Amino acid sequence: MISMLRSCSGGVLETPEDVTRAGVFRVGYVIASGQGAGRLILPMPQGQRQWARPQNSAGAGGSPAHELDGTFSVPDEGEQSLHLHVTLAPISDAQAGADADRWCGYHGRALTTGAWLSATIAAARVRADGAALVVAGDELDLTNPLAAVQAALLRVCNVDRAALARAAGGGLGRLVSAADEPTAVGIDPEGVHVRLRSGVARVALDLGGADSAERHLREWLSL
Repeated sequence: MISMLRSCSGGVLETPEDVTRAGVFRVGYVIASGQGAGRLILPMPQGQRQWARPQNSAGAGGSPAHELDGTFSVPDEGEQSLHLHVTLAPISDAQAGADADRWCGYHGRALTTGAWLSATIAAARVRADGAALVVAGDELDLTNPLAAVQAALLRVCNVDRAALARAAGGGLGRLVSAADEPTAVGIDPEGVHVRLRSGVARVALDLGGADSAERHLREWLSL
């Protein structure tokens, strides 16, 4: 489940139609930073600002009225996808902090101030060996072991875009050129996210820990 969340960068968000103007949205995400963070950061879907306004009253369940439950399916709504039960809460640019910048780096566009959602994972479900596997959200440790060195590793990848294009193309099994404007935007022990003109692509790599990741990256870039 953790590997699927790391390898993907978008999914389908479904919210109760009696609360929001529409029920299903295709949105990109990033995993929230922080130790053990079981949260995703999403953009506020178009047309949902009315719901997002802070409320003084609590909902029927006793939680703030501007929070609601939803389903987020990664990468889509298919049977083999990862289905998350999430609690959604609007957050400001200040609350999103560096995660807002990371989202814009991944998806290549800025958002209006305050247009963010924090999606806390309550439970996750996926099919494994023909049966449904369900895990509580607090059992999903999404901490990136390379977080402290990620900025330095991204600089290693992006200093030579021609080398990055060649390495990414080899990993993806297709031609990637300078015209695709490749930019490494995220790194974890299992791979690299490269933003292309066509969207975010995932190159699977075994980078290991912080002490070996740079060496493995340089070997990959030199292939």
